[in-house]
Amino acid sequence: SGLGGGLRNMSFNPAEHLVLLQSDQDGGTYELMAVPKDSSRSDSNPDSMRGQGSSATFIARNRFAVLEKGSNTILVKNLQNEVTKRVPSPCSHTEALFYAGTGTVLVRGDEKVVLYDLQQRLALAEMTVAAVKYVVWNDDHSRVALLSKHSVIVADRKFKDVHTIHETMRVKSAVWDKGGVLIYGTLNHLKYCLTNGDHGIIRTLEVPVYISSCSNGTIHCLDREGKVRKLAVNCWSCVNAPAQFAGIAALTGPQDAVARMMARSPSSWDGL
Repeated sequence: SGLGGGLRNMSFNPAEHLVLLQSDQDGGTYELMAVPKDSSRSDSNPDSMRGQGSSATFIARNRFAVLEKGSNTILVKNLQNEVTKRVPSPCSHTEALFYAGTGTVLVRGDEKVVLYDLQQRLALAEMTVAAVKYVVWNDDHSRVALLSKHSVIVADRKFKDVHTIHETMRVKSAVWDKGGVLIYGTLNHLKYCLTNGDHGIIRTLEVPVYISSCSNGTIHCLDREGKVRKLAVNCWSCVNAPAQFAGIAALTGPQDAVARMMARSPSSWDGL
């Protein structure tokens, strides 16, 4: 990439095998780049297009959105990097955009976040919250996690069912698992949060990690050196601290595993 230093975000379009790279260079620069479909093929000079703007993110198979801060406008562009629509931001001072499903974005500004439909130019929901750094949606975009430096906010799409967790250590990353549990990491712990707001520690971390996915009891992540790590998390057969996972199991666990867990430590389920 010709963006140099200051690379901040990446947005991937799996349908078209394209990636958007966002940089702080020159006040905000993005690069639209093709990704080889054949992983064995190495292309040191992939086709790419560049443009000025911030928070570049795909919003559909053939469209992406870019924040033009100078005019406080959201630009919708096609894959030829051409502007197809200019949409005024719902915030008077817009700081960032985040993907929120097809045709929609989360707009951060004015000490709040707004779920905004770009086609209808309509604010669908909003919530007062400051300094959101990252946004993580579950698979069907029905629930979202808003990550700040020292807090995690879990909410439904309409921002009606909202739960806030305050952390003393920095929040680094998060991912939703298939069962609807948010797995997130701080500097020294791997933690969970249920949709009802219950949360706790899964395990201590030797080094900080950046979580990318969670499936079949394995958390895939990167450490600070960029090395891929796999952390095994067995929520259904934890012997030493069954109460730690009782809430997860009750809401998302396989019935046979939950039954075994209850039989092993009935006291863990008191009050559930």
